[in-house]
Amino acid sequence: MKKKFLAHYRAKVQLALSPAVSDEEYENVHFREHRYTPEGMRSITFRKCLFSRCDFSEGELKKVRFEQCVFADCNLNVAKLTDSQFDNTMFIRCRLSGIDWSACNTSMGFTVQCYESDLSYNIFSSMDISESKFIKCQFVEALFSEVKARKCKFRRSDFTRSQFQKSVLIGADFRKAKNYLINPHENICKNAKFSYPEILGLLYPFGISEEDIE
Repeated sequence: MKKKFLAHYRAKVQLALSPAVSDEEYENVHFREHRYTPEGMRSITFRKCLFSRCDFSEGELKKVRFEQCVFADCNLNVAKLTDSQFDNTMFIRCRLSGIDWSACNTSMGFTVQCYESDLSYNIFSSMDISESKFIKCQFVEALFSEVKARKCKFRRSDFTRSQFQKSVLIGADFRKAKNYLINPHENICKNAKFSYPEILGLLYPFGISEEDIE
């Protein structure tokens, strides 16, 4: 899927975008190796655009809408996503540490696909991320609080020291994921998929351990 997306977007026109812009619309544009200032961007709509090796770190994206866009090898560490929207947007090998996704505007929905990306120290709070995909991603010390994550795919991701609080994980796929500690009393896990031995982490809140007998 991600190769198909990149093959499609690489054929699009390349265009220079000034570091701080507002009130613009772009469609089918390839932005390559741009560095954005902390002032960032405001009130812009991107449709079917490709961002490759761009740096948005510590910048503010305010009221920016991304529709069917792709970010490849980009840096968004500690970016502020105030009232921004993400509709079927893909991140490939991106740095996304320290982002508070709950600052986004999710009134029109929120769906992302992340592959081999670092989402450490991220916050997902009181939002619906259902049917999003996070494949082979890092979630070190991430927080999922009162999140609806129905049918999300978290396969092969690392959740070291991450927390799930009062979240809906119905049908979520954690197969081959690791280092998660999920309390089934506190989170709804009906029909969620897990792999052995990591599924034993669900027993931790009950004080139950698994031991082999010779």
